[in-house]
Amino acid sequence: MENTKNLLEAVGAKGQDSVAAARAVRFITNCAEGLTAFLNGIAGDYIADRKSHLATPMAFYKDGEPLALKTDELQNRLDRVSPVVCVFLHGLCGTERVFSFSGNPDNNYGEMLQRELGITPLFVRYNSGLHISQNGKMLSGLLEKLEAAYPIPIKEFVLVGHSQGGLIVRSACHQALMQKDLWVK
Repeated sequence: MENTKNLLEAVGAKGQDSVAAARAVRFITNCAEGLTAFLNGIAGDYIADRKSHLATPMAFYKDGEPLALKTDELQNRLDRVSPVVCVFLHGLCGTERVFSFSGNPDNNYGEMLQRELGITPLFVRYNSGLHISQNGKMLSGLLEKLEAAYPIPIKEFVLVGHSQGGLIVRSACHQALMQKDLWVK
């Protein structure tokens, strides 16, 4: 969202021009994110080994932007902070957009859970070309950091993985139990 705003300001789009420009920017952004996700899925280990800027680091995303795991940022950027957190992980060659509704891409399953049940949704984007155990270890670490930075105590994590995302969730849970991480209490 911030990148879209900056791009619109840079081209000086105003009024109806800004609506058309915003749609074009959103389309280009979605294509770029999709292409990056595809590259990560098919050659993620290769691009990560070479420390390429194309390698997607595992992070939580909100409105297409990474979410820093700092208490004040979580409080400010999340629509609602609740003690129940639902974490969504996409599958191979995907992004968090896989959880959006095709007829209404601005609406997604996480927002529906928030609206209907008061659950805080968080979406993880990651390099799906890395080994499942690597991603599982990183996810466990990410959840541990989230637990420490979250503005209120987390009562429950609900983990939703699509396809490969489910395997990564399973790996993260296994590794967290072995390491006695706090998030799996």
